Amino acid sequence: MATQSASDRRAERELKEARQAGNAPAEVDVKTGAIINPHNPEFITKKPWYLADGGDAGPTLDHQADQRRDEEKRGISLAESDRLVKEERERIKRKLEKQKRKKKKSRRSYGDEDDDAELYELGMWIEALKKNKKPYLIAQIVKISEKGKCFDLKYEDGYIERNVRPWDKKKQKSSVSLMNVPRMRVTKTGSRTNNVTQKGTQFGKETYDSKRDSYHGVEIDGHMKKMEEKYRKREALRKEQRKKQRKLEEEERQKEKEQQDKKEKPSDSDSDSDSDSGKSALVLFYDVNSCVPYEVFEI
Repeated sequence: MATQSASDRRAERELKEARQAGNAPAEVDVKTGAIINPHNPEFITKKPWYLADGGDAGPTLDHQADQRRDEEKRGISLAESDRLVKEERERIKRKLEKQKRKKKKSRRSYGDEDDDAELYELGMWIEALKKNKKPYLIAQIVKISEKGKCFDLKYEDGYIERNVRPWDKKKQKSSVSLMNVPRMRVTKTGSRTNNVTQKGTQFGKETYDSKRDSYHGVEIDGHMKKMEEKYRKREALRKEQRKKQRKLEEEERQKEKEQQDKKEKPSDSDSDSDSDSGKSALVLFYDVNSCVPYEVFEI
């Protein structure tokens, strides 16, 4: 870079002031043909040295544009992201239906491994028996070998199990508890929503809003069914508890009423004594000859 003299710097400064004042024409971008605002600061209009290609034909703001490739600029919106997740779930449902149809067949011969291989694909989330021991754990297929007959699985704890077959003949024949139980299976739980991110090179990357959508991938139909079932059980339990409470209250009121009746009802001995003490009797003594009472006694 050649050094400038004091006169050149002064002339450049005067030209810049004249452009800002409107006394001189503004610079024009040689690539887009747009006018460059003369009030832009120098750190915006000046092209960095590491982006200079050495053949600049004139002023330009091309270095301020997005430098990414066209395929990297594609973004997945909220609606597009939800649509992709829905398509992925529908695809998994079709695989689940196919797997259910295969379960109806006899698996003691283990002769349809090629058909099982059609259910699985690279990057797919499934459930598998880690070291051929229950329970089933979520795993991802990271490698497929032997023309789709062997798979390398990576579990959520980071453990990688290699050369896993959907139906392990040797171990299952020796283990009665795992007889006719698949080593790998397609499940709804294994359908992860991050498949959209994995396919970013094909569909584009998720946008800022799409990444931060708290309801991304929520199954509305399934959620409503779960909530309806939950509140239906809660309402039935509430009615049952209320019925028991009313029964207890009724029994309590009945006991109180019986106790009150016992207090108000007097006994037989008390009634006889009350009747004797409450009444007075008159006794008359008559003269036998004249039949005239001559003495009166009150008892």
